[in-house]
This record gives sequence, C-alpha cells and structure tokens, in this order.
Amino acid sequence: MGRPLVYKTGQRHGTWVILQSCHSKNKADHWLYLCRCDCGKEALRSPGALKRSPSCLSCFQKGEKAYMYRHGGAANGERDYLYRRWSRMRERCADPNRSCYGGRGISVCPEWDDYAVFKEWALDNGYKKGLTLDRIDVNGNYEPSNCRWLTMLEQQWNRRNTVYITAFGETKSRSEWLLDARCVISLSTLQSRTARMDSWDSYEELLTTPKTTLADQPLCFFGETKSLTAWVKDPRCGASKKLLLQRLAQGVTDESMLLAPSVRKSISIWNETKSYAEWGRDPRCAVSVDVFAYRVKSGWEPEKALTLRAVRGANQTTEKGAQK
Repeated sequence: MGRPLVYKTGQRHGTWVILQSCHSKNKADHWLYLCRCDCGKEALRSPGALKRSPSCLSCFQKGEKAYMYRHGGAANGERDYLYRRWSRMRERCADPNRSCYGGRGISVCPEWDDYAVFKEWALDNGYKKGLTLDRIDVNGNYEPSNCRWLTMLEQQWNRRNTVYITAFGETKSRSEWLLDARCVISLSTLQSRTARMDSWDSYEELLTTPKTTLADQPLCFFGETKSLTAWVKDPRCGASKKLLLQRLAQGVTDESMLLAPSVRKSISIWNETKSYAEWGRDPRCAVSVDVFAYRVKSGWEPEKALTLRAVRGANQTTEKGAQK
C-alpha cells in the first residue's frame, strides 16, 4: 500500500504548482505529482523532490531564486537560518501525520504567521545561529510566552518522557543532574535508583551516595583491610575474583574464602573432620597444604598423605613406595 498524499491540487511549493496527483509511484513508493513551474515547464515530482528543489533547474540556474528569500533576511546569497526555523515550525504543525506536533493539535499562534513578527521576537529573546526553538510546556503551542532558544543538548532535556528530580531545592532532569558536581553516580545507576526510589530516604542521598559493589566492599583478613579486588592480587589469596564474589554472595566472610577451592574441602583423619587448611596447620602435618591435597587427590591414604615428609630427587621412589 502506497504512502498517503501530502499535497493537494493547486497547492504551491516554491515555483511549482501542483496540477494533479498521478497514479504512478517512484522506487521509494512515493506518489508522483504533475507540477508546473512558473516558467511553464511541467514535470513529475515526488514530495521529497519538491522539498529539495522548489524550482526547476533552468530557473535555478538563471538566478530566479528570489522566492527563497522573500523574507529579505538572506545576506550575500546565503540562506537565513532563522527563516528555516520558522518555516519548519509551521510545517511540523500543519502536517497531521506528525504525531508529536500537528497530529496532536500543536499549532502556531496567529501573530507568528508573519515572519517579520517572529524574527523580531527571536532577535529580542536571545536567538543565535545554531540554537533551536523549544517549547517550555511540551503540550503547549508555539507562542511567545511558551518558547525559548536552546542548544540541541538542552532541548533533549525538555521532552514529554523526561524524568525530573527535585533535590537541594532545585528541579532538574536526570541528564542535567549528571552534569552537576554534587551527583557522583552514572546515568545507568541514576536510572536504576529512581526506578526503585523506595530504597532511598531522599533524592539528595540518592545523588550523593557513590555506587558500591561486592568488589569494592572492604574485607578484613590477617589484620588487614582491603577491597576484594586488592585481595585477589595478594599472594596469600588462592582463589579467583569470580570465586571470591561467589563466596561473598554466599555469606562466607572468614579467611577461608581466600583459599583455593581444594583447600576449603573437609576430610576425616583419626576420627577428626577438618578442612585441608586446618589440617595444614595441625602439628602432625609434615607437608604443605598443596602437597597434602595433591596426595589425597592421587589416591593416598589420608594419614600417610598428612604425615609422610615429601622426598625430592632420587628418593621420590620412597614416596611412591609409601603410597603403595
């Protein structure tokens, strides 16, 4: 199904006058219009072509483009950017297909139908090249009491779906608070916190409390206090960061969380059940915890794995013999 017609017969666009709409379409599935230029030339034009080229090529090349600057605001043959803002404002409000403007009843006040009046207001209210026309009340019309000039970034803060936060006696959008020196969190953290505001006593606390994770939580082992990330780099830690986070989430907060996975396992010897680390500190243990764990894993009897000293070099056969 083709796109709906946007121009009516007899409507003027630049030097083109719409004669009739044709039943053919271009490759972009746009309706084509039979148009006549003021010079008498007729051609098939699409809506996009009428916007890009409001006159035929011959008229443009001959310099007959005064229609572009009837407002008198152009200098040295350059387009007047203020006029462009004015014309686009009127186009948005006149188009019923623009759901955010004309489609929902946004209109331009009658006094601004005259470009000279609009230009006088703009120059008296801070217009500069590069600024955009913004409505203070996004549900209001284009009129002097409801419009202002803002940068493109500032205009993004004033939208219908913008979330405002009141803190320190000031009301700003979330994007504006991110630029405030008192806000110490990122946009994603701010969005998640405002979505569950019940967890916070005030917006001041929400904005000024740094984000903390399990990796940043201070942990005290061996009389030293470090973050989890710092303990991973400590030579006394035998576990990975991922494993430490899992243990911390499980509620393990003693020194055993730093041990390697095998060291935290329990084993029974002489009717006593202890972890590998605890057996390594037992006075009856003649080897290191790693050697003890390796022997048990290799099939040694726990008593021999614990009490038999490790023999290096040529005497390794003695250790193998003891295993048998």
